[in-house]
Amino acid sequence: MYTVQPFSNVLLTQTLTGEQIKRLLEQQWDRSRPQVLAVSGNFQYTWDSKAPVGQRVIVESMRIDGKPVDMKANYRVVANEYLATGGSNFSVLKEGKDPVYSVPDVDAVVKYFAEQSPIAQPKANNITRK
Repeated sequence: MYTVQPFSNVLLTQTLTGEQIKRLLEQQWDRSRPQVLAVSGNFQYTWDSKAPVGQRVIVESMRIDGKPVDMKANYRVVANEYLATGGSNFSVLKEGKDPVYSVPDVDAVVKYFAEQSPIAQPKANNITRK
C-alpha cells in the first residue's frame, strides 16, 4: 500500500461553497498538463474540453447525490493535506473553512479496504467529458 500512497499525507476535511468547488474543478485545466481530481462517487459533473480555460465545468451538471450543487451552499470536502494547502496549484483548497485533520491517507485506504473487501470496481460515470 505504501508503494501507491508513499507520502502519508494527513486527510483534511473542510467546508467549501459550491462556487469554490466549481473554481477548484476549473483549476484542473489551469496548467500545461491537466490534472484531473478524483471525486466522490456521489458527485457528478460534466466538462467541455472545447470551452475556454476557466469555463469548462458545466455548472448545471454539478450534482451531489443526484441533486444540483447550490453555488452558495456549504459542502464538506476531504483532500489530503498536500492538496488542501494549495499543493499542485489547487489554491482554492486554501480557502476552506472549519478544517478538521484526520488520519494519514494510507491508513484510511487500508481501513477502507479491510472494512469493504472485496472491493468492486467503481462505475466510471461521475465525470463526463462533453
